[in-house]
This record gives sequence, C-alpha cells and structure tokens, in this order.
Amino acid sequence: MRFLIIALCCTCFSVSASTQYVNGHWWQNNAFVSQNWYVEDGVLRKEPTRDVTNVIDLTGKYVVHPYGEAHNHNLQEVFLAERFAQSYVENGVLFGMMMCANARGQAQAREFIDSTPLNIVFASACVSSSDGHPLRMALQPPFEGAPTPSPEDIYDKGFIVMDSVSDVEEKWPLVEAGEPDILKIILVHHEVESRRDNERYFGVNGLTEEATRELVELSRANNLRVVAHVESAADFELAVDAGVDIIGHVPGYHWWEGYDPELYAISESAAREAAARGVQVITTMSVVELFQYSDDRRKAIVELQAKNLATLYNAGVQIIVGSDRFDSDVIHEVEYLSNLNVLSAETLLNLLTVKTPRALFPQRDLGVFDDGYEANFLVLGGNPIKDFQSLRDIELRVMGGQPIKTERDSSH
Repeated sequence: MRFLIIALCCTCFSVSASTQYVNGHWWQNNAFVSQNWYVEDGVLRKEPTRDVTNVIDLTGKYVVHPYGEAHNHNLQEVFLAERFAQSYVENGVLFGMMMCANARGQAQAREFIDSTPLNIVFASACVSSSDGHPLRMALQPPFEGAPTPSPEDIYDKGFIVMDSVSDVEEKWPLVEAGEPDILKIILVHHEVESRRDNERYFGVNGLTEEATRELVELSRANNLRVVAHVESAADFELAVDAGVDIIGHVPGYHWWEGYDPELYAISESAAREAAARGVQVITTMSVVELFQYSDDRRKAIVELQAKNLATLYNAGVQIIVGSDRFDSDVIHEVEYLSNLNVLSAETLLNLLTVKTPRALFPQRDLGVFDDGYEANFLVLGGNPIKDFQSLRDIELRVMGGQPIKTERDSSH
C-alpha cells in the first residue's frame, strides 16, 4: 500500500516574518483581480505588520481558494484515507465531508487525516431503518471468499438502526458515542409504503416520516447539524419540512424501475421553502454516469437534472458541490454541472472554491480573500473561467499560510 507523503513546508518561511505574494490574479467577486497579499501567522494581510522577508512572484497566475468536496466516502475509514488522501491534496480538494463512517472507523480516519493538510467533516453517526440503505451494500462480502455478513453484524455498528419514534430516544446515546461532526439520515422513497416488508427493497429503504421528524428535532435540540440522503422529491420535501441543515443529493440521479419520473421533479414551492429555511443542497449529479441506463432514459434523467438544478438556483437555494464517487472527484462534478448549461462558469467556480468550504466549516474565516481571513489558496497555471481544465493545473498549494509539498511535486 502506498502511504501518504505530504508535508507542510513549515521550515520554508519564518513564522515571525511576513511573506508577500505579488503579481497574482486573485478570485474576487466573480472576477480575477490583480492584487498583492501578505501572509502572517496563517492569515492574509493587506499591509504587513512586520518585516517582509519573503517575496513570492506569482507571475500573473490565477489564485483561487482550495476546493470543497461536500459528499464522499473515500476518506471515512483509515485504509481508504491512506489510499485517497494523497490525491485529494494533489488535486487541491482540501475541504471535504465524509458521509457514513462508523464511530471506530471515523476515529482512526480522523487521526490519520489530522496528520495531513486536509480539513474533513465526518458524519460518523449514520442512521437508517433495519431494511434501509446502505444495508444491501454492507451485506456484500468484503473480499472474494470472505463470509457474507448478516444484518445483525451491521445493525448499530455499520450504521444505527431506528425503525420507530421510540428507537430514536433509546438509541440516541449511540449517536453521541460516535462524536459526529454532523448526523446523516437516510430517506429513500419514504412515501411509497409498498417498499416496506418487501424483499425486493430490503436493504435499500430508509427512515419513516415519524422517525425522521423525531430524530431531526432531537438533533437540533443537541446542536447537531443533520444531512439527509434523499432520492425522491417527496424525500426532499420531508427533509426540508423536518428541519435538516443539508440535503445530500439533488433528486433525480437514480430512477427506480417502474417509478414515474415526476416522482423526482422538485417543485418550485419546495425549492422556495428550502431557500427560506437556509437548507443547503449538495449536487452529486454526475453519479448518474455509474448507472446502466438506456440512451433514452439517460437523456431524460439529464434533462430532469438540469430542470431540478435550475429550480433550486432560481429559488435562491444554497447549492454546494459534491460527487459521491470513488472513481472521480468533485472537479469532475463541476465539469458535469457545466455541461447541463444551467449555471455560469463564475457560479460554478464559486460553488467549488467558496460556497462549499464555507458550508462545511461555517464558523471559520475562510473562502474570502480579505484581511484577517485564513491564508488558504491554490495558484493555477491558467484561468479556470476560460477552461475548467485549469482547475487541475495547480502550481502551488497553501494552507494556513504554509506551502504544501506533495509526491507529485517531488517527482518533478
């Protein structure tokens, strides 16, 4: 296994001095602006307060905030973090949210992540029903020849099971034991009662409406943010009405066989309500590429995705970006969204570099190039507004004022 080799260049510059970055084009208010900035004690300064001992010439390159990945799973266990963390840093994705770790796995992954420049939010309390997602996935043998797990091996370990209102109160200590940054709940066509006690849907359902409302209310009473996995438009409406903070998917990425496509269309009224309540919605639209659909169905899905995205954006919903993909990344998600021809390049760049990191870490002074804000930035070789491929042309990564050295840099 290739272990992570990442280092903050803490010895590169004196922490008691001021470093000046000159001749850069910095992303400000939907445009790149020619500016010079100073970095002191890990924050940006318009003017130095101490001797300037280092001057870095950016030679007209383009400066953006590090990227945010609001929905993934590939850092939530330590063996995954050891495999994927390097690519996160190399690709400039320095902020992220991992969506369904168990408590033990999260603790080990967090310890590993803390040794890297990554800033990760962990949903280490993941709640579903006893017949709910992700049980079907969890019941697959971990490797060829391994014994098949039983549901009892998974319940209240891989995820927390809550089938009733009484379960919510009884099992709340399991939520607290995981010390989650955010609580994840699972909703999958909760409005279709025929999915319950139906072998066809065993392991792919989610919480009931009653359990959902009780759980969200208890979470809010304990100042714990909630993110909801949703699939249908009805799931979306329930999540908003119940009071979740974040919705983990835009409905429409997965159409169940035999279900009316209209079940996945977000209404304008639901979008307006989400906007009024300040609910943030994660895109995850490119996951449609992982499903086997006919060309006609895929075309219909993409058209509905574009319609849903426009409905959310026009209503003023706080959209953030996430990919939910092991095989790709959030940069590809932004490219996919661009191809829907709904959002401008400027809007998409803001989602990736400003809106998403700030949504994940709302208490921190980041995502803004201004005096006193965290000195986190990427220097790109080209203008990403003209060509999104420039998002991958990273010449310098800086977190907390310190340059980051990666394996990729070492190989050049």
